Amino acid sequence: MAERHRGKRRIMNLHFYQAMTDRVRKGQPHTDHAVSTIQALAEVETRHTAVATKLEGDGNLSSVGRRSKLVETVRKERLGEFARASRAVRKALGRFEAQRAGLGLPKPDRTDIVGELQRQEIRGYLRSLEPGARLTLAQEIATNPEQAAALFDTPAFTCGLDDAALQMPESKTFDRLRAAAVKKLHGPALAEIEAIETDYREVQQVAVYVRNELFKASGMSPEGFEATMQSLEAVADAE
Repeated sequence: MAERHRGKRRIMNLHFYQAMTDRVRKGQPHTDHAVSTIQALAEVETRHTAVATKLEGDGNLSSVGRRSKLVETVRKERLGEFARASRAVRKALGRFEAQRAGLGLPKPDRTDIVGELQRQEIRGYLRSLEPGARLTLAQEIATNPEQAAALFDTPAFTCGLDDAALQMPESKTFDRLRAAAVKKLHGPALAEIEAIETDYREVQQVAVYVRNELFKASGMSPEGFEATMQSLEAVADAE
């Protein structure tokens, strides 16, 4: 019965890995890398399942002994393998964050006195408006490359766009306005980053699945498992 259950589960896993592979866009420069990462993660889980299946049929060990042996194998071998196999997706997602952060807004010319006075005038006018009208106008200014610096060259409160002034606690309105300005200025570059990132989010789902399977077999507490994995992943990422 247990063997039949494992066989059925193995088939389901194969379908899952194939489905996630199929969701990665084909013919892209990163396609092979993303797919090979899924394969590497699947191989870790396959080795784990193979050991578990072998131990299940070992009549020389008690159920406690089989469980103990599986835990030992997971901790000594599988967790390190997983940390190395998942390194590629961690690095890719970190790279996308860095690329996105690098798409900033241009700094205004500090020697342009007239331009600075105009920006101050815009900020003063915004502060004079009621919160609703202020936000509506700010949304227009944020996507106007000629005027956006008036909003984002100084702290939010100088424009009356901090959450407190807008009477919108914890809404992060200013951050959303900045994101809109960046999208207006760097739309194509952002779209490309997001498209590639979407493919690696599929890979990340596979990593999360395998990680959870190893956690369940590790015999560790959630806190102990996370601490162990953080250490192993830090070592793997440094290689």
